[in-house]
Parts: sequence; C-alpha cells; structure tokens
Amino acid sequence: MPGKDNARSMRTACSVRGTIEPAMSAQDPHVRRDDLARAREIARKHSLIVTVEEAYLAGGFGSAVLELLETNGLQDKVKLVRMGVSDEIVTHGDPKLLLGHYGLNADGIRDRVKKSLESLSDVATNKNRLRAVK
Repeated sequence: MPGKDNARSMRTACSVRGTIEPAMSAQDPHVRRDDLARAREIARKHSLIVTVEEAYLAGGFGSAVLELLETNGLQDKVKLVRMGVSDEIVTHGDPKLLLGHYGLNADGIRDRVKKSLESLSDVATNKNRLRAVK
C-alpha cells in the first residue's frame, strides 16, 4: 500500500540522480502489479532496479519484478534490490518514524541505491581485472 510519504521519499532520493548516476531514471512508485511491461523495458535499459514498497516484501511488487526478470531471462543481466518490510511483526506508530526505521525514507532509499551502485561498480572492476589475467 503505497503512501504519500513513500512517494515523496522516492522522489527525493531520486532527485540526487545526477550525483549518483547520470543514466538513472525514476519511475512512478504506484505501478500496478499487473503493469510489468514497463518493468521489462526498464530491465533491458538499466543494470540496477530498486523497488520500494511500504508493505511486506513477500508477494509484493518486488517479487513480481523478480519473477518477470526470471521469466524473461534477465535475472543475470540486472541487479534487483527490493526494499520493504521483512516478514516480521511490525510495531505500530508514527508512519514517518516507521519508514525511517525500515530505511524506506528518502535517506534510506538514497543510501541503499548508492551502496547498490557501488557494488555494481566493484563487480565491473573485478570482471575487468579477471579479463586482464586471462
């Protein structure tokens, strides 16, 4: 169940795209589960997909994107990072505090995207090193 705070956090985190990666694009966080054609297109254009949802990860939109990648043979071509709530009992409280606790606010999303992009960069560097050894 996407909310206004999560959508705002997503836009804020993606607004730093020029400082993270120039080719990054942000998509509407309110995509319907059955609207996966756009996700397939995104997977073919980008090396990283990050899904963010304010609900449990199991059976959520990120899971549907994961299935789509596997079905289309794209699971080895793109890294998928699913952000959401793990399967645990969630305490109740102020939504902004809870989003921060689960890393689903602007800072948490931005930090996770940066880390994920850095890991992609490390993998690319290591692949180049391996090629040089051959």
